[in-house]
Amino acid sequence: MSLEVLIVGYGSIGKRHSEVLQQYFNAHITLISSQNLPNAYPTFESLPDIAAFDYYIIASPTAKHFQDLKYIDSLCENKIIFVEKPLFESNLYFAPSGKNTIVIGFCLRFHPILWLMRQALEKETPYFVEISCGSYLPLWRENTDYRHTYSAHKKRGGGVLLDLSHELDYTQWLFGDFIYESIKGFNGKISELEISSDDILTFVAHTAQGAIINLTCNYFSKIPRRTIRAHTTNATYECDLIQNTFSTFTKQGVQNTQSISFARNELFAIMHQSVLHSPSFTSHTIPKDLLAVLQAGSKGILPTLDSSLMQTLTRIKNMKLTQNILCVIGARGGSKGV
Repeated sequence: MSLEVLIVGYGSIGKRHSEVLQQYFNAHITLISSQNLPNAYPTFESLPDIAAFDYYIIASPTAKHFQDLKYIDSLCENKIIFVEKPLFESNLYFAPSGKNTIVIGFCLRFHPILWLMRQALEKETPYFVEISCGSYLPLWRENTDYRHTYSAHKKRGGGVLLDLSHELDYTQWLFGDFIYESIKGFNGKISELEISSDDILTFVAHTAQGAIINLTCNYFSKIPRRTIRAHTTNATYECDLIQNTFSTFTKQGVQNTQSISFARNELFAIMHQSVLHSPSFTSHTIPKDLLAVLQAGSKGILPTLDSSLMQTLTRIKNMKLTQNILCVIGARGGSKGV
């Protein structure tokens, strides 16, 4: 018997969910999409039965998440609803019906390289963490004008704070919740990109576990970078999520680097497996011992509506991040000495 899945939105991420669920879970896919495709319906109202599915994937533009989630949650019972990250584009309060299970799709919580970092930190506590994520928005989507994508438009839920919210998510997952009052930084638009959304987020903050976090994300780096460095008393650990490497640097100058090559679809398959509690599958690229850890510990990993992550995203989204002003000096115009 096939898994009945409704996917709302059929952009690049919706297509990936469809491919993975068909490949690994024998799923039958129905779409809500304006595209003229088999098994596609233009609206919820045109569906024969909204409650006829086992699994719901909301992969529509971020600005539509609230209404899509509200519609499904109000008309269905005992269903699993998966909402692509980020949850909403602004500070919206959603009151769930309590009749369904709702999870947020931060897939990097299942990344093998981040799990190596998580394992390394089981016996150590980092005191300083550097996180850097940058790439060039015009190169994100092949054969697509970046100015026409949701990423370029603030009102459609674009901008690095939401678009690159994976970084905020795994930071708290690995290093502890942010102490909100400690956050100091900047979030805005500074580059040459023709967009209305924010293209940089940079801040320093403390976590409840005692780590200082220095995080920067941007849309304009012509050199792609996605790294995490965690400094502890005994070592510095580095994740490179582009090269898929995990390195350990000891105080004695010894470096050990592990590299893992895996298909991106496997990452999504492990994530959906954890949500659906389905039988495990065999990975051909992820090492067996690491795959066993991922599968054994995967239940309950994705954040839910009441997680601290959602509170943090909302807080930072609506917080005016500015640099500290040390002092103000009044002077005449042209006072070069000052």
